[in-house]
Amino acid sequence: MKIPRCLLAAFVLLLNSCSESDSKEGPLGFKIGQTYELSYYEYERTDVFSNNDKHSQGLFPKPKKYYRAFVAKVVDVGPDWVEFQRRGTERNFKMTGDEIQKKFINYKLQ
Repeated sequence: MKIPRCLLAAFVLLLNSCSESDSKEGPLGFKIGQTYELSYYEYERTDVFSNNDKHSQGLFPKPKKYYRAFVAKVVDVGPDWVEFQRRGTERNFKMTGDEIQKKFINYKLQ
């Protein structure tokens, strides 16, 4: 059985593209070049006690919770950290896998 050369060449190219390890993988499956929507909750700070109001000292109002989300691109990864660049800015920030799991309630691949 004779295999056409173009089919053989396509198969070799496919094998080479699968075996390239240029895209390093960091914690939680983050890879360089991927873009994510990261979301978290932000709590409003409230001053519970004021010097003039002695009656409200027994009350503890519940802080307001706001949902926040932004888009960031993975710039670099290490064995236990990921470096992001927030869309629309030149600032980068680095977080460990544990910090990502604690801070972000969701991270979706774009």
